[in-house]
Amino acid sequence: MKLAAIVLIAMIALGIVGWGWVIGTTTSVNVAVGAPQPFKLTLLITADSPWNATTSGPRYWVVTPQGLESSANITLPVNTVIQLTIIDQDGATPIPAQYSNVEGTITNVISVTNDTTGAMQTATSLDNDTQIGHTFTIQQLNLNIPVGAHVNETAEFILTQTGTFTWRCEVPCGFGPAGLNGPMDGPGWMQGTVTVR
Repeated sequence: MKLAAIVLIAMIALGIVGWGWVIGTTTSVNVAVGAPQPFKLTLLITADSPWNATTSGPRYWVVTPQGLESSANITLPVNTVIQLTIIDQDGATPIPAQYSNVEGTITNVISVTNDTTGAMQTATSLDNDTQIGHTFTIQQLNLNIPVGAHVNETAEFILTQTGTFTWRCEVPCGFGPAGLNGPMDGPGWMQGTVTVR
């Protein structure tokens, strides 16, 4: 029931900001003669997904028209504008400053919409002590997107290299003394693969 409510909230939020979504290996359609539409990927970060019978933790999900799917294996097209929307329902966690800067997006910016006020702004970085809930980082492709806590965020980027790469959250938001266990090392939680083809 809680998962269904999260899916409904995510779909309503996407409708409000006017974003659609297409995932997997679906190809884009043309909106104008010779002008391809960006490939759209929407990710949802939930704060309290059940990890085991006694513990819960944060988790990335891929939002699809059918509902939420695992983020363990994401497929993206090469040499195409990727329009990534991330909906973060989790709070902020201090992280190393190196992950607070936007890298690898078109013009190295993100658009951030506050869940409470609806105010939108662009940013090249977020405060690493108070604003960041998670990151979406592919180190092999020099892509780092700091994700604000309790915001909807959009970034556009182009991947020019084919292959399979690891994406991960660089915020220590798991279990254990350093926060690096549990969801941090679980595929489809705070890490997974991106196949670019």
